[in-house]
Amino acid sequence: MMEGAHKNPVCAITWRDAFYSFAEEPPKECPLPNVTVGFIVEENERYVNIATNVLYERKDHTITPIDGLVIPRGCIIAFEKLSYFDAEEE
Repeated sequence: MMEGAHKNPVCAITWRDAFYSFAEEPPKECPLPNVTVGFIVEENERYVNIATNVLYERKDHTITPIDGLVIPRGCIIAFEKLSYFDAEEE
């Protein structure tokens, strides 16, 4: 559970992953990059854990990650903090 939504920015991460092929010759180009947008759960020197689907509790303003990705730093092409989640009070 992520306490205080303002501490977990909404980010866009552009990244490229490894690929596998049965072809005798490797492809001429790498796969296109992926873009993942979500809440940062954790980041360190090895990886970024980004939640792409969260449960938001209005009563106590907590965000609980439901699913997401752990992206190794070596795969990240670009990392942009877009904003901070700021839900309106009821």
